Amino acid sequence: MDKRVIHSVFENIVSEYPNSIALSHSKGEVTYATLNKKANRIADLLVKRGLIKGDVVSVFFEDRLQQLEVVIGTFKSGGIYLPLDSKYREKHWGVLFENIQPKFIVLSEDKKADFEALNSKFEYTIPELIIYSNENENIRTYSIKEGAYVPNDPLEFLSEN
Repeated sequence: MDKRVIHSVFENIVSEYPNSIALSHSKGEVTYATLNKKANRIADLLVKRGLIKGDVVSVFFEDRLQQLEVVIGTFKSGGIYLPLDSKYREKHWGVLFENIQPKFIVLSEDKKADFEALNSKFEYTIPELIIYSNENENIRTYSIKEGAYVPNDPLEFLSEN
C-alpha cells in the first residue's frame, strides 16, 4: 500500500507538470503551479497564526476552487480538514464544533455573516477566523476577543509572499 499523503503526491505532480492545467472551472483554468502557490499561502498563514500539526481547520466555501486551495493548504500545514456544508447548518455544526473543537475556520467573505450568526449560538467558539478571497487574493484574519471576532494586524501576513 502506498503511504504517501495527498499533498506530497500533489507536490510531485507540480514539480513534473507545473504549467499543465490542474483544474478547469467557470472562470477559466488553473495550472498546478498557480494552485500550489495559493495553497502554500494558506499553509504559511495557518502556521503563522499558530496551527500545530493535528489542529482541525473547518472550511466553508461554495466556490470549489477556493475550497481546493484551502484543503491542500490545510494538509500542507499539518492541519486536519473539516468540511462544512450549508445544507446541514446549525444543529450539525454545533455538534461538530463541540466534539471536534476546530482551531480555525476558513471561509469566503459572503459566508462570514452567516457563520457569525450561527457561531453565536454554539457553546464552543472557533478561536481563529480567516476570510479568503480568491478574486483579489485578499486574506484577512480575526481572533476571538471578549466574545467577538476582532481583526488582526493586516501587516502581520502580507498578501504576497
